[in-house]
Amino acid sequence: MDSEKVLKIVEQLLQKQLTQIEQRVLILSWEGQSYKDIEENTGYVIGYLRDIGSNMWKELSQILQKRVTKKNLPLILEQLQQKDFILPINPQMDYIPEQPLDDSVAVSEKELLGFPSAPIPANSRLYVKRPPIEKLARNEIARQGCLLRIKAPQKMGKSSLLNQVIAQADSLGYLVAYLDFRDTEEAVFNSIDRMLHWFCAAICQQVNLPPNLDYYWDEDMGSKMSCKIFMESYILKHIDRPLVLTINEVNRIFEHPQTAVDFLPLLRSFHEQSRRSAVWQKLRLVLVYSTDIYVPLNINQSPFNVGLSLKLTPFNCEQVKNLAQRYELNWQGDEVEQLMSLIGGHPYLTNIALYYLAHEIIDLQHLLSNAPKPTGIYRQHLQSYLILLQKEPQLMSAMSQLVHSSEPIELDVLVAYKLESMGLITLDGFMATLSYQIYRFYFSVV
Repeated sequence: MDSEKVLKIVEQLLQKQLTQIEQRVLILSWEGQSYKDIEENTGYVIGYLRDIGSNMWKELSQILQKRVTKKNLPLILEQLQQKDFILPINPQMDYIPEQPLDDSVAVSEKELLGFPSAPIPANSRLYVKRPPIEKLARNEIARQGCLLRIKAPQKMGKSSLLNQVIAQADSLGYLVAYLDFRDTEEAVFNSIDRMLHWFCAAICQQVNLPPNLDYYWDEDMGSKMSCKIFMESYILKHIDRPLVLTINEVNRIFEHPQTAVDFLPLLRSFHEQSRRSAVWQKLRLVLVYSTDIYVPLNINQSPFNVGLSLKLTPFNCEQVKNLAQRYELNWQGDEVEQLMSLIGGHPYLTNIALYYLAHEIIDLQHLLSNAPKPTGIYRQHLQSYLILLQKEPQLMSAMSQLVHSSEPIELDVLVAYKLESMGLITLDGFMATLSYQIYRFYFSVV
């Protein structure tokens, strides 16, 4: 079976036209390539490709009433071909095959819901919109020379929103370069020269350009000017469509002030160049970070006071109720209020709770009473924070003060930055309070 036949079968099953990157993931998966191979062939990061593939396999599983995975995809498609599987004719009708391919038990939507340990794919039914954020992000990414900033503490949905932005960019036919500072070696941040070499080489790898750094790098001009010339005269000049450059966890560079004071103004200058140069209008910047910058920068050099800023907030009651319905929970009473009294509308913690409740692993009352305990459903989440705080006595001391105080407390700037980025506190000016009651209960006894 050739690739055109594969694509035709899958698109008719899914009743939609696949995007360019979905087509590539499908065909290369059918050819037996690993996600690492697909990453090298497409330039997209492996995490983004896994999300795209996972979503397609889930949709196909629902339609075929048979579990479809990347590994068994070629076999499934061959079975369809051999059995002269009848494709749907009416695109307006939901499609159910006339007879299953085998005697396996149909897979329910609930059974297909995986444990919420990763960012939510762009078109997953578990993605809960927080209007008007998604619409603003989609509109902004289509604008020439835009700079989009997404801010929220850890596990508040930044990466899931970023998946939405990347999917929009892909639908518009843009190139996407995804850099994640969490994956970057510590030594890279130790000097601006090494940082910018890594930065340019990483972008080249994802837009399928050889990293001809030596030709453009000039020690006399310095790393920043060399990087700027490289971006303009090499990368932007050699691409034929807009480039969305996304940088996840930008805040990691805040911990290296000497490098940050050189690198961050450079990003600002990239954005400002789009006002004066057509070639720079191809570049769309997306910066994702967990907390406000504490590195001293001239106000006219900071990339954090220009462009569109989107700050993710917790889910509200209606959004938690909506998500519960997607988990097939028929809540009619005060269940939402009970859950939110412990974890607010924290997206990650809410998804974990609903996962356990939907699969009937635990009931709500037992979940709430045991959640703050070392044996509760949040034990890994809470223990990971405890380990981090124990390594830094200042942070543990600050948490102890907050746990035993009913009033906001003023904290050291660096301590506040770290606790806010972890999502443990919220700041109102210089005053800090605990984010959710579950942290008060847990850290009051450990």
